[in-house]
Amino acid sequence: MSLLEHRRETSDPLQGAPQRLTYRTMRTLSVIGTSPGLSNRQLSHRTGIKDKGQISKLLARLRRQGLIENASGEKANRASNAWRLTREGAVLEQCFEAAFRPGRTGRAGSVDGKELSK
Repeated sequence: MSLLEHRRETSDPLQGAPQRLTYRTMRTLSVIGTSPGLSNRQLSHRTGIKDKGQISKLLARLRRQGLIENASGEKANRASNAWRLTREGAVLEQCFEAAFRPGRTGRAGSVDGKELSK
């Protein structure tokens, strides 16, 4: 079942997400959603993930999960990546934003009493 289908059938749209919802995961999706076309280096800077290997692994994992895609195509002529959200990635990012709107959180790092792993 896709995230879009799951969202229509449940009151918890984040349940069953294809990726573990860590702070870094959601921060990265949020940055890509607001600023599509950023390179690995730019995303590293904006998300605060300083280690090049960590940001590369996270982006590769998000790509395998179908949440982001490289808008620059395959690395032809050593061009920089230009990441953007896929439809599924945009849905997940919107669900997360809605879940964490002011007034929805019970305490920092939780949604309706459910812990958000870091």
